[in-house]
Amino acid sequence: MSRRPGGAATAVLTTARCGGGARIRSDAAATAAGLRAAVLAGLRWRPENPADLTYGLVAGLGIAVPLLLGVLGGHPAEGADVATAALFVAIPSLTGGLRARAGAIGLRTAAVTLAGVWSVYAAGLPWAGAVIVTAAAVTGALWPALGANAALALLIIGVDGSGRMVGFAGALQLLGGAWLALLAAALFGGRALRSRSRRTGRRPAGPSSGVPRAEQQAARRGRAVRLGLLVAATTAVLTGLGAIRGEGHWLVTSVLLSSQVSCTATGVKAGKRVVGNSVGAVAVTAVLLLAPSPPVLAVVTGCCALAAFTVRPANYLYWAVCAPPLLILLEDMAKPMSWSAGAVRVLLNVLGGVLAVTAVHLHRSGASRCPCPGRDTDRPGGVSGGAVESTGPRAVPAGGRPRCRDGRGAASRPSA
Repeated sequence: MSRRPGGAATAVLTTARCGGGARIRSDAAATAAGLRAAVLAGLRWRPENPADLTYGLVAGLGIAVPLLLGVLGGHPAEGADVATAALFVAIPSLTGGLRARAGAIGLRTAAVTLAGVWSVYAAGLPWAGAVIVTAAAVTGALWPALGANAALALLIIGVDGSGRMVGFAGALQLLGGAWLALLAAALFGGRALRSRSRRTGRRPAGPSSGVPRAEQQAARRGRAVRLGLLVAATTAVLTGLGAIRGEGHWLVTSVLLSSQVSCTATGVKAGKRVVGNSVGAVAVTAVLLLAPSPPVLAVVTGCCALAAFTVRPANYLYWAVCAPPLLILLEDMAKPMSWSAGAVRVLLNVLGGVLAVTAVHLHRSGASRCPCPGRDTDRPGGVSGGAVESTGPRAVPAGGRPRCRDGRGAASRPSA
C-alpha cells in the first residue's frame, strides 16, 4: 500500500487545527455564557454599598442653584450650561483623600472648560468633533483619573452644545466647575473627605487588587482599542447622517459608558443601564408631558440630581434609573425636548450596550484566552478588583484565582 509523503505531518496538522478550532469555539461559548451571566448579575437591585447623602447634597445644590438663578434672572439657557458643567465635574462620585478629590475636580473642570471653548470655536466642524471625541475616549481608557469625563463633555457640551459665550469662551463651564468645587469643600471638609473613604469601605484602584500591574495595563490597552474603534465608528456614522447633534449623541454616550475593561464588567454595566434607563424614561416622559413651569422644572431637576448622586454608590442600577430624568430635564432647560426623548434615549442606549457587549465578546473570543467568568479581571470594575462578585457558578473573593480548564491560574494569562 502506498502512502503519500508527509501524510503523518498532514494528519498531525489537521488534528491540531481541528483541536484548535474546537478550543476556540469552546472558549467563545464560555465567554458568551459569562456575558449572559454578567448581564443577569447587573439586574440585582439590592444595595451593594451605603448611599451617600452628603455627596447627593453637593451635586443637587450644584445643579439646582444655577438653574434657579438662571430662571429667576431671565437666562435659563445660561443657567443650564453652568449646571451641566457642574454635573460633569461631579460624576462619577469623588472618592479617595483630599488631594485625590481636589485633583479630580481640577481635571474635570479643565475638561468641561475645553468643551465649552470647543463649542464656541469649532461647533461648525462636526468631523473634527468626531476625531476629538474619539481621542478623548481612548485617552480616558488609558488614564483612569480622566475616565469618560472628557469624551462625554466634548460630546455633549462641545459637539452638541449651543456655543453660548458669556465673557469668554468656556466661562460658563469654568464657573460650573468652580461652583461644584466650592460646594464640595464647604460640605465635606478635609476630615470628612478622609473619613468617608474609610466609612464606605472603598479601596483605591491599582496593584492592591491582587492583579499584576502588567495585566492591568494590558486590559486597559485592550479596552482602549475596543472603545476607540467603537466610538470612531459610531461618531462617523452619526456625523455622516447629520445626527451627531441632538438625540443621536446618546448612542455614543451608551458606548462610552457601557464598554468596560472586562467581559463581565461590560455585561453588568450594560444590563444595569438598559433596565434602569427604561424605568427612568417612563418618569421623564411623564414630567415632559406635564410641562411644568421653569422654576418647578429647575427644582425637579435638582431633586433628580440629589437622588441620583445619593444612591449611585449603593447600586449603579439606581443611578441608571435617575440619570435619564436628570440629563433630559437639564437639556430641556436649555432647549425644549419632545416628550418622546426618553424613548429615543432607551433605544439608543440598548443599541450602544449591544455594540459594547458584542465588541468585548468578539475581542475576547478572538484572543482565545481563558474565558473563566469568575476570574479576577472579569469582576465589575475591571482589573481594579473589588469585593466578592458572583458571575458564574461560584463566587471569587478579591485576589482569588479560580482554576481554568487547562489547570493553570486564571491570572496566568494576560486579560483582554
